[in-house]
Amino acid sequence: MTSAMQRSIFLISIVIASVLAACGGDGTSSSSTAITYTTLNNPIATAANYMSLTGIRGVDNSTDVYITGATIVGTTYIAQLYKGPLTGGGTYYTMPFPSSTGATISSTNSYSVDNLANGAVNLVGSYTTTQNANQQGFIYTGSVTNNPTSGYVTLNYPSARQTIPHSVMNDLVVGGYETPLGKLRAFIYQISTGQFTDLKVVTDANNAVTAYGVWHNGGNSYTIVGGYTDITTKEQAYILDYDSSTGVITNTTTYTYNNQASALTHFEGITTNGNGGYYLAGFGQVTSGGAVSCALVSMTRTILGPLKTAGFTTTPTWVQAVFPGATTQYANTVYQNNLLGTYLPGPIALNGYVANIPTSLIK
Repeated sequence: MTSAMQRSIFLISIVIASVLAACGGDGTSSSSTAITYTTLNNPIATAANYMSLTGIRGVDNSTDVYITGATIVGTTYIAQLYKGPLTGGGTYYTMPFPSSTGATISSTNSYSVDNLANGAVNLVGSYTTTQNANQQGFIYTGSVTNNPTSGYVTLNYPSARQTIPHSVMNDLVVGGYETPLGKLRAFIYQISTGQFTDLKVVTDANNAVTAYGVWHNGGNSYTIVGGYTDITTKEQAYILDYDSSTGVITNTTTYTYNNQASALTHFEGITTNGNGGYYLAGFGQVTSGGAVSCALVSMTRTILGPLKTAGFTTTPTWVQAVFPGATTQYANTVYQNNLLGTYLPGPIALNGYVANIPTSLIK
């Protein structure tokens, strides 16, 4: 298994632990047999193929969901968008970036989707060509259909070697890019203005920064999650608020796995908990080279300082989810109280799953 089975090919330094070790029990986080696990694979996938399951969003005015990802044959990603019930039985749409003169598409992956009016969507992802193996970002705007030939626009951070948009909601896209010097950085892209903003999480001395999830709180308010490596190369997760009208970042708060000292922590996705807080998809590694644990993280708001600013709790609840029998597992995204990702072994080489976590476990 290579890092290409996950969401970023070039962001190796930020996700390497999820490749080297499986999410599993390490005794530091809660898990329960009350969690219900369901395998979610595209029916066209075979025993030799892989499933990439990357993002999820509820379908407007429906109990259905959209799930992004790809079916992977060898090293070729075939972008897909699933629409239907959370645990399967819906329709998979193939939505690859179209080839054009001088750009023959060799692989496409989709990472996130958002609702537009009249059943249309914004879909973000990345592609490679036979002429250029570097990842190029894109945004698709249009109807949900098989093999659309229009509506795609390349979305690359200026002068970046590679760009991967990871999440889209309302007017913002967040993701990561690689500089010409090989530095890994995070970006915010505002759809309405077509402007990129470099996302500074802590300091310019960060070795690497990623932005993997964005949630629209209403108006100009957004909340963004991801991870960064500090100057000692230890990775921490973060959550912050962003005002799209002013470009101001507030309430930046960093975390280690299960609120304890750890070698690696990363947030992969964000959704509302319906009560002013959020559920996050996260993973962590307590000791370098040790087991990596996947978890749903319950993040609440708190009141900070004399100005009574609504920030984030410093001690969120981590609920570990371990797919039964899995030797390798990833936590990629979250929807309501459901953690989604991939695991192996299973029916195919890499499998999608949904872990429904009872709210009674999320204290």
